[in-house]
Amino acid sequence: MIHLVSAAISYDIPGASQKVVLYPTTIDLPVDRRMAVIGPKRHGKSVFLRLLSGAETPSVGQVISRARLSPVIRAGAIFDRRLTIFDNIRFFARMLNIDAEQLALTVMSVCGRDGGMSESRAGETEDQRRAAELALLCILPFDCYLADEISYIPEPGRLGLFKAAARQRAGIIFATNQKQLVRSYADCAIVIRDKTLYPFSDVEEAIAFNERRPR
Repeated sequence: MIHLVSAAISYDIPGASQKVVLYPTTIDLPVDRRMAVIGPKRHGKSVFLRLLSGAETPSVGQVISRARLSPVIRAGAIFDRRLTIFDNIRFFARMLNIDAEQLALTVMSVCGRDGGMSESRAGETEDQRRAAELALLCILPFDCYLADEISYIPEPGRLGLFKAAARQRAGIIFATNQKQLVRSYADCAIVIRDKTLYPFSDVEEAIAFNERRPR
């Protein structure tokens, strides 16, 4: 489980009033489900995922979890752009205390014959880097994957991500505003509206609530 205990997010903006993204919230989130995070654009879905991953610190309260959570997966936003694919893999291997060469070979086998590996950053294409990023995250052992706006992830990569989660019996918490993707992939949902989280066990109820105009 991921436990939010009176967790809130806000930012101080110079010369303006404080920007509140999420009011103090206490909620328990399962890490073994396929949960969609939906809501209007620019209402905090990406920030919420970063909060769960630990990349974002709550302004007040706590986020507590013993689960192994992935970094937030986006279309081409995990690797350090200054480093080669292999150097990025080496960084993750050190962080997780696993063999870098073996991890690189596994990524290569998922991505194709050479996986886009190059001795220089200039020798790699953006498509190769995105494929390697997604392959790496699918290979690493997480209890729950966190994915931002999955409509931006190419369909083969998106299918690979959900297959990897199923293979490892891991959950996935993903953001999208495309209801067909919610229906295809989610078995429960959270709607972010008015800086508040609304959990739903039924995805159709979540979609209807999200589309309903506030009074």
